[in-house]
Amino acid sequence: MILGIYFALSSGTVDSIVYDVVLEETGSSKLYETWIGRVTMIENGVLVVSALAGGAIAGWASARVASFATLPFVAASAVAVSAVAVSAVAVSAGQARGASPRGKAA
Repeated sequence: MILGIYFALSSGTVDSIVYDVVLEETGSSKLYETWIGRVTMIENGVLVVSALAGGAIAGWASARVASFATLPFVAASAVAVSAVAVSAVAVSAGQARGASPRGKAA
């Protein structure tokens, strides 16, 4: 279920970010397929490694230890989401004052 929620929330987001970065860095979208392929390969590789590691931890230790092992990652995710939210508010406040997102005058 959590994986389904992840796919629902990230569908299109990563693709658009990769497309925008490739277009900005190269001035062309010709390398988009190459870069989105690399991103997908890394995502899938990490998914396989995390599934194997989770299975190993659950087999090695009790279910309680495996559950508690996720707490640092949950906390790190909460901190990351909070940091993104704070920076988004700061950027929007700066734009409301007339400053550009990159700190240069508009």
